[in-house]
Amino acid sequence: MTATWQKNCFDNVSKTVLADSVVMHLDFSENYSTFYQQEISSAHWMKNLITVHPFVVFYKCSDCGDGAKPVSDVLVFLTADTQHDHHAVQEFMTKALKFLKEERDVPFSKVYEYTDGCSAQYKSRGPFVDISFGEADFGIKRERLYFGSCHGKGPSDAAGGVIKTAASMAVIRGEDIITNASSVYSYLHAKLTRRDKIGSI
Repeated sequence: MTATWQKNCFDNVSKTVLADSVVMHLDFSENYSTFYQQEISSAHWMKNLITVHPFVVFYKCSDCGDGAKPVSDVLVFLTADTQHDHHAVQEFMTKALKFLKEERDVPFSKVYEYTDGCSAQYKSRGPFVDISFGEADFGIKRERLYFGSCHGKGPSDAAGGVIKTAASMAVIRGEDIITNASSVYSYLHAKLTRRDKIGSI
């Protein structure tokens, strides 16, 4: 019952984004494990792990008129650093906010962040300090909202699945050799980057 209520709240907020604000759903995906199409047996024990952290962002399009529905962007951060802590989240957030301001020209002064309650990443002293410096660091107010345990299955989880499936299928089909975070990025940037400025949810 709680999970249903939380999902309905998120759906309502993401589909009716308030003016001058942005709604985000963010969460770490399970690490992507590299492999080869035809690997020798010893390679099974020498796989590289790649951190995958998607952001699904909802905002009002400034060029679409007052009655337009919110649009969405999916931002996926890839790194060889597998330390899933609040420092990584803050770095990803910094880059996400910069992208929205500079690449998408989104006018906003407040961010609503939906995620799970993992203490190392989103819900402890370190993350709370990062949030409290939102105005000093970025000139915006940040509000973080938490799904209950195991309730946070949402758009960022789907985005992570798409990314890892696309990378795996590229290797299986022999389209590319993916051995580290840089090669994953190069392949996915070429194949999955959306070129247009506006997309609807």
